[in-house]
Parts: sequence; C-alpha cells; structure tokens
Amino acid sequence: MYQLQQWYDTPLGQRLKRAEADELNQQLQTLFGYYLLLTGSDDFSLVEGSRVRHRVILTQSVQPYSCAAIAGRVEELPIMTDTIDVIVLYHSLDFSENPHQVLREAERVLVPEGHIVIIGFNPRSLWGLRRWMPGKRANTPWQGKFVSMTRIKDWLTLLGFDLVDTQQLFYRPPINHEGSLKRLQFMESMGKRFIKFFGASYLITAKKKIAKLTPIKPRWRPQKQISTGLVDSASRNVARIKTPK
Repeated sequence: MYQLQQWYDTPLGQRLKRAEADELNQQLQTLFGYYLLLTGSDDFSLVEGSRVRHRVILTQSVQPYSCAAIAGRVEELPIMTDTIDVIVLYHSLDFSENPHQVLREAERVLVPEGHIVIIGFNPRSLWGLRRWMPGKRANTPWQGKFVSMTRIKDWLTLLGFDLVDTQQLFYRPPINHEGSLKRLQFMESMGKRFIKFFGASYLITAKKKIAKLTPIKPRWRPQKQISTGLVDSASRNVARIKTPK
C-alpha cells in the first residue's frame, strides 16, 4: 500500500484521488454515527467531510499520526464486534490477498444498520485494459486485483447488506501527463452521459441489515378439562343405584 500512496503523488494519481475524495465526502455527509474507520490510506482528508465525530485510521505500523490511528491488518481488524458505524475501504479490496475476508471483517465490526463505503478500481475500463499491456502488471497500481463492482455487490448481498448507492468516477484515460489530463477534462461530462459504467474507479455504499429473530412459540400442553355435564350425569347414575340390604 505504501507504493500506492507514492503513486497518488503523480499527476494522474492526484487527479484520480481528488475525484474519489470529492465523491466520498459527499457520501459521508449523509452517514451518521459515533465511530468511523478508514482503511487503505493514511490521508485523513478523505473523510474530512464526515459528520461522525470519532474517526480512526487503520495503519500497518505504529508510527505516530496527527489523528487517531490503530495498527493492524484489514483482514483481521483489531476491533470489537458491532462497534463501528461507518467503515471506508479505500482500495483495500484491490490490494488484499483475500478480499472476501476483508468484507467479512467489515460486516463483523459494523453495528446493525451501519454503513460500508467501498472504493475500488474498475476492471471494465481503459484502466482495466492497461493492466494487460506488456510490463504493466508489475507497476503500481496495475498489480492490483481490480475486483469488479458486480462481484462486490454479490458478496455484499451474501453477507446481508442492502445496497444504498453506486457511482462511477474519473473517465479520462490513464495518461500520467498533467497537460494532457487538463485537455481531456471534457471526458468527465461525456463519460457520465454516454459511458457511465466505464469509469476508472467506483464507489459503493451499502447498509448492514438488522438481524431478525424468528420467535419460537412454546409448545403448551393442553390442560385436561373436566366436563361438568359428565360429572353431573355420573352423580345421578350413582344416586339411582340402590345399596343392597
């Protein structure tokens, strides 16, 4: 992930990160709670638009940060179950050996009706095609998994999430040249109108469902009821019997 942080300092990385941060902060303004966890980046500006008061960054080291941070792995979060209100997976699935386990951990630590926000690279885009160019798979960020939005939505459904929103971001090709990126600014508006499913990255927001308990009815044993009619009838018959002398 350190190499990815360095790549975000390039002209292309800065443009993409700005687009992702703008959309992410718009989403976070609609989500509430007490605790927010950011994984995949140590850039606190990515979540500065959140209204959640307590924000924590997951890091891989114990180096000091100017904000709240905990050290750990995204596949094994050092957090108690049902404690986080909002969790942001910033390209965490793209660079994990077990992305499905990352989602399971996110589901575990989220409170019921808590939200997960996922940002990932779109394999069905010009950026996804570039990964298959000779010599590119060894470079950042092209060595990432680029998990498709369709697969992530399927995983979220299996884990008991309700889909809230999806967005596609950044339609300019992966050209690492500031002048060319400026000239291609018009592709952003065109992409949202004509090729809106082919953005360089995507954002998914989902909500954890509340576990519904199925009430089990107790098996009451029927009480034996004595029929007064039968008792009265039996009493009259006994009265008719004459005691032998």
